This record gives sequence, structure tokens and C-alpha cells, in this order.
Amino acid sequence: WLLGLAVATTVLSANPAPASAAAGGAFKGTLTINCFGCGASSGRATLKATGTIAGKRIVQAPLTMSFTFYSSLATCPVQGQATGTYSGAADGYFGANFGPTGATFGIVSFTGEINGVGTISLASTTPDVISCGQPLSATVVGEFAGT
Repeated sequence: WLLGLAVATTVLSANPAPASAAAGGAFKGTLTINCFGCGASSGRATLKATGTIAGKRIVQAPLTMSFTFYSSLATCPVQGQATGTYSGAADGYFGANFGPTGATFGIVSFTGEINGVGTISLASTTPDVISCGQPLSATVVGEFAGT
């Protein structure tokens, strides 16, 4: 089961890409939501990102996402939304919409040093399956593209 939020990276290239280079890449890491399906609940993702951000090539760079996840018990686990900030290898804001195929897959919109869209998915680690009305820990994978 996949849900996701997060991006993380460390600048390893001595030769950064031109400032006009498009942003793009992938991220993976872990995610926690204090109470999944409980209305508004805080969450955090700790990620590693690889790609190009703000004209610089990054490889396994740290990226942290802090967010509020919105999902009511009436729509959980089918639909949800998240809004928040990302920082580390890049800084900015993001929003994600999950559903109608389930809250394990979402479309993410980024603004800031990443301006574009991406996808995010998660696999629940605690509990073993996504359950509404309780804390959630998950592994996260995703990708992003933009300018």
C-alpha cells in the first residue's frame, strides 16, 4: 500500500547544472501521520532525493516535509489531502491530493525551489495495513518534475 510525501537530497556534484535546468528526480524515505483519518492531523516525512533541484544535481540529499494531513473517517482511507513545507536540499511548499483510487497514492504540486508536479505513494509499516483513526508510519516513494 503506497502513500507518500517527502523529498530529501545532498548536493554531491562539483559541477551544478545550469540554473535554467529543469527540476526532476525521485525521493524515498519514511513518513508518519499522528492520526490517519482523524480530520486534520500533523505529519512528517524524512526523505532522500536524487535528481536536479534549483539547477543543482543532488544525490541522496536530505529533504524533510512537515505537513497537515486532512481526511475524515467518512472518506478514509479513500480520499485525503496534505499541505505543508519542504526543506533541506530545497525549500518550498507542497500540496497533495490522494484518491479516488485510495489514500496510498497521490498527486503532489510543488512551489519554491521545485516548481512542478509529482507523484507519491506509501506502504504502511505500522500498522501492517492502513487503518483509519490511528497513527500511521509508512515508507514513501515518489518522483517530481518541473522547473
